[in-house]
Amino acid sequence: GGGLHYSRARNCLILNNTGGGEGGGGGMYGGGAENCTIVSNTAWRVDTGLQYGGGAHSVAATNCVIYYNAGSAGQENWYAGSYDHTCSTPLPAGNGNVGAEPEFVNRTNGNYRLMFGSPCMDAGTNLAWTSGAKDLDGTNRVSGLGVDMGCYECQGAGALVCGFFGSAPREA
Repeated sequence: GGGLHYSRARNCLILNNTGGGEGGGGGMYGGGAENCTIVSNTAWRVDTGLQYGGGAHSVAATNCVIYYNAGSAGQENWYAGSYDHTCSTPLPAGNGNVGAEPEFVNRTNGNYRLMFGSPCMDAGTNLAWTSGAKDLDGTNRVSGLGVDMGCYECQGAGALVCGFFGSAPREA
């Protein structure tokens, strides 16, 4: 595990790690993750190349977003483990999982907050600790109908931006 090895993570952004060794798990190998966003990690081994589970390998994940990772073909995001109310591809077996893209605000510039209308909004399962808890930004962990997947809770549609245009009046 490039980022974490047999650890427990909660409300974490696990980002830009490289790991591999015998099995893989660029972001995380073993352990458990709750409401984490695991993105842009690579499972790599110098002598054999890409490994299994670029994002997570043998992890028990709940309410997580595990997307845009690099690993061996077909196992870029996850390999083995258990996944519950988690957004990833290929779609893992388990309750409430989502295979659609998470729709981040601006992944290119490192903003991994969910856009309003993301398939990960209100799609998690409420855990005992989420009531009254804060997300990675320090805002209420549950906002809306239910807990969101990932480390950030979507705070709404954002600012409304309007624009107007017109033309000069015609001369008679």
